[in-house]
Amino acid sequence: MAVEHTPAEDTAAGETGLRIQLAGEPTRVPDSAHLWIAVFDIEKTTEIPTGENHDKTLTSHHIVRQYDQLTSSAGFTELTSVDNNLELNHQVEIKEGQGCAVLLQEGTLGTIYGAAYCPDSVWKQAS
Repeated sequence: MAVEHTPAEDTAAGETGLRIQLAGEPTRVPDSAHLWIAVFDIEKTTEIPTGENHDKTLTSHHIVRQYDQLTSSAGFTELTSVDNNLELNHQVEIKEGQGCAVLLQEGTLGTIYGAAYCPDSVWKQAS
């Protein structure tokens, strides 16, 4: 199952977001799977003032700040269609220094059946 998305713009509302599409054979995806969006800090540098790492600077990557479920409680069953393709639109706020990814995952900690980073143009348009 592939997760694909492109920037979407609702010109009437003046908002930007993502147009998310699932493509492929969904037979191995259980009904309990959900579509999620993770918004994360791309990179964060922290100076450590005390403790065993005092006076060191640590850099972390992809720190998740927001993890939202895009599907209802019905899960994957609401996403399936006759041609195994689904299009879903979602507004997302990405601040400077952040990125996002979309995941098709069983529950919150289960198997990931498909995932993709949000397009660069979504990251760069936010301020």
